[in-house]
Amino acid sequence: MNSDIQIFSEFENPALTYTLDFVFEEVLGLRYQLTLQSDSLDFGLPLVNYSNLDLNGLQIQPSNYLRTESFFETPNSTDKSWYGLPVIFESKGHIPFDVFSAIFFLLSRAEEYNSPATDQHGRFLAENSWAFRNKVLERPIIDEWIEAFKKDLKEKIGDFPFKKHSYQWINTYDIDVAYAHLYRPLKRALGGAFKSGLAGDLERVQKRLKVLAGKEKDPFDTYDYQQDITYNNSSKNIYFILSGGNSSYDNALALHHPGMIELIERLKERSEIGIHPSYDSINQIEILRKEITQLKDVLGGKIVSSRQHFLRLQLPDTYRNLISNKIENDFSMGFPHHIGFRSGTSRVHKFFDLKANQATSLKLYPLQIMDGTLIDYMKLKPEEAIEKVSGIVERTKSVNGVLVTLWHNHILEEGSAWRRVYEKLSEMARLK
Repeated sequence: MNSDIQIFSEFENPALTYTLDFVFEEVLGLRYQLTLQSDSLDFGLPLVNYSNLDLNGLQIQPSNYLRTESFFETPNSTDKSWYGLPVIFESKGHIPFDVFSAIFFLLSRAEEYNSPATDQHGRFLAENSWAFRNKVLERPIIDEWIEAFKKDLKEKIGDFPFKKHSYQWINTYDIDVAYAHLYRPLKRALGGAFKSGLAGDLERVQKRLKVLAGKEKDPFDTYDYQQDITYNNSSKNIYFILSGGNSSYDNALALHHPGMIELIERLKERSEIGIHPSYDSINQIEILRKEITQLKDVLGGKIVSSRQHFLRLQLPDTYRNLISNKIENDFSMGFPHHIGFRSGTSRVHKFFDLKANQATSLKLYPLQIMDGTLIDYMKLKPEEAIEKVSGIVERTKSVNGVLVTLWHNHILEEGSAWRRVYEKLSEMARLK
């Protein structure tokens, strides 16, 4: 195979190969040749020197992080910067830090393995991430590093036919509770009406009774509104359907219910359907397998995309189980506590299993913006949320990345102030 560029390194391992594949092939679109012996260098090819040896080309001095595969060590903080960007794994060379180790550290989510600090749902805290502590969680820092790297490549060893990326917007929904009142057991529906009456909320009682009598639309049935706003403006729409679970955090209508079957048929006409594994499926492969099988039976086709309920991840088990069940794409790579770029990038990237020390086939999609994050965790008012998400959209567009947004149908019920945020975000995020 003809190569565009040559990389010299005194070591090779799966982590380095994964990182070079991501940087050079997936992002830059360059064919690279890795050379491990200095006397085997092809001096007819432009050279990136990833070693401490004094060679021609663009030099990046490696830290011990990738070489020794010390993945669970926390990198030292530094006050140095590069093109105004914060760095980790500081070193000497033309580039003042080990950019390959830095990229791998963030992509692999090494800092999330074995973390003692989690929230009540066992989730890694965004506040403990390197990106949050260094005030770059709301920036695609890896993409910005690679843009700066391109500048140094041009300056030191020549111009290249870099890959041109196109901005994409994937608008997604989690359907935790498909309907507020419809298709609920009669005893439960009447009980809910009774409770609302005792609380003095007569308007809610009337609303519920009108819905049950077929005189009014269920307030959570916002599906036509969702698609009318986004269908022609986004690259893709995906609905993740909660399909089981027995915990207090799972309240889904049974998939085999005629009302749920009708809804899935309705949604799949214009959108992809994915699995939304239940709360306890985080590390329970049999639960996951059962839920995927149930949804496949109703859908009548393959399920290739998934997003964890409550964004609960236990690395690497959750992703290993998805792979075992032939899931190809995961959309859980976002923090519930803060919007931004959890793995440091707006690019789709493969999951690297640190405990197995190998790259996998599972594609991880960035999840930058979730309605619940803005409302429940960041406690923003609608106008504040519009201003906040605009920066995420613009930074994703600036690197021609992939923007993934997440909404819940119940947030968008008629009269909700958050419809204004949904519509404004859709306007900002739309494809040009």
